[in-house]
Amino acid sequence: IARWDGSSWHSLGAGVNHIVDAIAVSDSDVYVGGQFTQAGGSPASRIARWDGSSWYPLGSGVGVYSPFVAALAVSGSDLYAGGSFSMAGGASAHSIGRWDGSSWYSLGSGAESGLNDQGRTLAVSGSDVYVGGYFTRAGGITVNYIARWDGSNWHALGSGVGYKVFAIAVSGSDVYVGGQFTQAGGSPANNIARWDGSSWHALGSGVGGPSLTWVNAIAVSGSDVYVGGWFTEAGGSPANNIARWNDNSNAWYALGTGMNNMVRTIAVSGTDVYVGG
Repeated sequence: IARWDGSSWHSLGAGVNHIVDAIAVSDSDVYVGGQFTQAGGSPASRIARWDGSSWYPLGSGVGVYSPFVAALAVSGSDLYAGGSFSMAGGASAHSIGRWDGSSWYSLGSGAESGLNDQGRTLAVSGSDVYVGGYFTRAGGITVNYIARWDGSNWHALGSGVGYKVFAIAVSGSDVYVGGQFTQAGGSPANNIARWDGSSWHALGSGVGGPSLTWVNAIAVSGSDVYVGGWFTEAGGSPANNIARWNDNSNAWYALGTGMNNMVRTIAVSGTDVYVGG
């Protein structure tokens, strides 16, 4: 973990002792999740907070069953953490938990609170938290790899998608979902689809290629949706691992010759698109 100030790199104290998979920033606090067991040289089980000068654990963190944190999202004073774990702060929390600044809480109650498998990506829109991953149930209801938490209950997004979800981006009332699937809501959708609040829509013929393909990252800027992952085609035309969908023209566009290997993350700032992989 490191910080770039526009001209120089800076360490965050002694950092953490293993892989970082997720970062979320809230005011002066930087929340970090991953596969580590220490932050700043002190115990911190897979999740920690940096306040600008020191590291702090979030209670006893998450644990049990080869735990890791894969995704973080902030909503007001709440931090949501998704990954692979069955406990958060010593209490039962299945693959997703909420930290309110002092304590951990499960999302839902009872034996089936949370998710029945890994939560890999999170996105917040108002009071709604969208979660995608490897799971098929959330809070005891069938959701098929994508679900919405409204603060008190879990909701399916129609019949969900056909397989794993790795990326979510929210733009207004639209939720863009990417992963490794060939259908959304029971209709064809290759690795990327849009949920409008009541129905699923394909983005043209999606992205794909002659071998196994998937989407890892989505970033929305106005009517443009940038999609990255492991693919060689978008809309049936060549696009190497990154492409742009335009909602106005309902068409896919390549970004030059693309990338020579997998894209894992995308961020947009004005007219600039930053891509890592």
